[in-house]
Amino acid sequence: MMIHFRQVRIVALAVFSVVSVSAATITPETLQRWDQYVAFAKILLANQTTHPDTLLDVECRPHEMEKLKAGNILAVRAENGGMVPVPHGLIHHWIGTVFIPNTDVQSLLNVLQDYDSYSQTYAPGVASSKLLTRTPDDFTYEMKLVEKGFGIKTALIGRFHSHYVQMDDTSGFSATDTQDLAEIDSPGTPAERRLTTAEAHGFVENVFTVVRYRQRDGGVYLEVETMTLSREIPASVRWFVGPIVQSFSRDVMTDTLNRLRKRVEETSAQDTAERK
Repeated sequence: MMIHFRQVRIVALAVFSVVSVSAATITPETLQRWDQYVAFAKILLANQTTHPDTLLDVECRPHEMEKLKAGNILAVRAENGGMVPVPHGLIHHWIGTVFIPNTDVQSLLNVLQDYDSYSQTYAPGVASSKLLTRTPDDFTYEMKLVEKGFGIKTALIGRFHSHYVQMDDTSGFSATDTQDLAEIDSPGTPAERRLTTAEAHGFVENVFTVVRYRQRDGGVYLEVETMTLSREIPASVRWFVGPIVQSFSRDVMTDTLNRLRKRVEETSAQDTAERK
């Protein structure tokens, strides 16, 4: 799912703009806490699959479902204001929800799993995208991400694995792990190259995303939960950077879900026309 990729770039830019470009401060303890955080999220996801009625968080709030059906997109921070402190790092945790009318689960999956087209759907932020391997439920793909902002141009290249679970005819989820993620120096130039671990700044170290969906009310509700690990933002500037990261994260979540909705609506309309 594209959401977490765009949030990766925003986090990197915000951190880069105020933090010294010295070597990364990520430590083994940071990574251990990240692994624990993701492991707990996977336990919660497993519990949800045994209670399908509670798969989507928004279904517990009928008034927000009405807002979604009216065309609004919800982007909310998770606990601790969306930034969870861990030793020498931060976990940026957000949840976004959108309702896509006049479509079904299969139409949504056709768009979500069309990884080769991400560079078109989400241009110019996704410079390239390529499906590497697939089985009916598992997809491995590579993406190059480029972002400009705060007077900085940054780029990342990553390899990701998404596993899809269809719970029944109307609901399911996917979980996406990062297999490899690296910063790129001089993106888009002949001098472009991957930075080594020693050279990298640790602005973004890892990403985990869960996408949940359910077909009802004449369309599909889609909920995206993103977790991104970055290097620590010093407490002396966190009061300034925090609101920037949160504002951009909300904007990114809203914009990307809107793009996804538009793409699904377009493909659904095309499929309907072809069947006539």
